[in-house]
Amino acid sequence: MEEWISKIKAEYEQATQKFGKFNSTHEGYGVIKEEFDELWDEIKANSSKEVMEKEAIQLAAMSLRFLVDCCETQPPAAPDSEGRCPCNLCGGYHKGDTCPYYEDD
Repeated sequence: MEEWISKIKAEYEQATQKFGKFNSTHEGYGVIKEEFDELWDEIKANSSKEVMEKEAIQLAAMSLRFLVDCCETQPPAAPDSEGRCPCNLCGGYHKGDTCPYYEDD
């Protein structure tokens, strides 16, 4: 298991260095869905274990990135000059506790 964790951590660090943090939970979801779809495509194609391993590592790394970037408890960001706070859902700034662009299904 340590080998898998090491590979996931390396992929996480490479992606974070290259792309930075997720700007929102929606962005994180989109990246995770893309990685999941890529793994599913390889599974359906009966690809080699090496190819599926690569995709699974990327999926796990992006899930870890989501946890770190979107779920870790961080001190609240300071409001901007107009009193708006950064939104964890869309990455924009809004007054109040709700995002006008996010609909809870």
